[in-house]
Amino acid sequence: MARLLGLSLPLSLLLLLAATVTLSSASRQTARHVLVDSDMGYDDLAAISMLLANNEYKSARAAGRARENDILDATNEREVVALETILGDLYTPNGTSIALRFLQLVNDTSALAFNDASSSKPRVPFVRQGADTFFPGGLVFPFVADQLPGVEQGLPPTSSIDPLSTLSFIDHILGQSKLFSSLLFSIFSSRSSRSSVLFLLGIKTDIAFRSIPQHNAASTAQSKFTILAIGPLTNLALLIEQRERNPFLFDTFLDSIDQIVVMGGAVNVSGNVPPLNFAEYNIRGDPHAAKVVFERLHQKIVLIPLDCMLQAVCKPDFLEAIQSILPRPFSVPSEYLKQSIQFICEEWSPNVLYDVVAASFLLDPSILTTSVMNLSIITEGPEIGRTMINGPSPHLVRVATSLDLARLYDLLLALVRGV
Repeated sequence: MARLLGLSLPLSLLLLLAATVTLSSASRQTARHVLVDSDMGYDDLAAISMLLANNEYKSARAAGRARENDILDATNEREVVALETILGDLYTPNGTSIALRFLQLVNDTSALAFNDASSSKPRVPFVRQGADTFFPGGLVFPFVADQLPGVEQGLPPTSSIDPLSTLSFIDHILGQSKLFSSLLFSIFSSRSSRSSVLFLLGIKTDIAFRSIPQHNAASTAQSKFTILAIGPLTNLALLIEQRERNPFLFDTFLDSIDQIVVMGGAVNVSGNVPPLNFAEYNIRGDPHAAKVVFERLHQKIVLIPLDCMLQAVCKPDFLEAIQSILPRPFSVPSEYLKQSIQFICEEWSPNVLYDVVAASFLLDPSILTTSVMNLSIITEGPEIGRTMINGPSPHLVRVATSLDLARLYDLLLALVRGV
């Protein structure tokens, strides 16, 4: 079953598979393809939902099914072609289960909004289960370590929210919605236990495998990828180490990446990992992996640190505006985005839209202001995981420094409202 789903595939092969499928469609060659690397927390799914909702709107507009929306018409076209899970907020297999469950809902409801045979229907991304351990020195938090008998627990969690409830949260928010209650009952009462997304992933994987012999490095490089990294950087570091064994493969891999947007780090503010608060959660999770990525791929990175994310707070008027919107019918991304934003605004402290900021940059780069900084990742001592300016062995990295909050609010409201 794992091979059918593509879950056992290495990340480098996953990039190749995604390129094979996307290059086969002439109408999609201008899309900027995104690989999301995620630990599948609440805000991770909200960020993924933003990209999927934007792609739904673009597809509906192309098919003449959507009204004009000035904000969404101006966003970049981004298609999530692959979703990879990583240890972080969740133990990796649990995060993978959530990803598959979520994409099942996306696919099944999208099939009702678009004709299944229509070329405008958004595609379901590949899913790959990534690393379930960190490099030496990585930190597994207690709410994840509890799932791993024998693993030494790390520092206290930074949130009182139980990330394992994410799956039930998805079911709850969709089940309580009047738009979805009868719809989901009809879907799951009429289908077998084998979800449609698993079947689709299996078919796509098989087609891509059979296409590989005709695929070469030159054609792969024609399809550039953006990597949205909203968890620890273990998967990417492992890929780098694998590709560096062959300089040609590494150069080809490097050429295929347009940009790596990393949500993590704390540059001029305190981190969010107690008790010392030097480090930010994602970087502290696997600082050695972060160091590998920053050393080898610094020229590709846009870092979105806590400095910028902490500016993305939920204000009462924004929450009221979100609550007043009726999401578009048959759109799981739109519905989840609305409900998760409400949840973050009402339940989280601080009520910050962390990963949402990173996804917004892909759709509208003008939301963030960036500058180039000389950054180092500290990998030992009491400051392990710290993102330091002009520290030991620094590298020039593009860093987000400020946020246009009003513009972010407008984008989120438009994505929830959608078609």
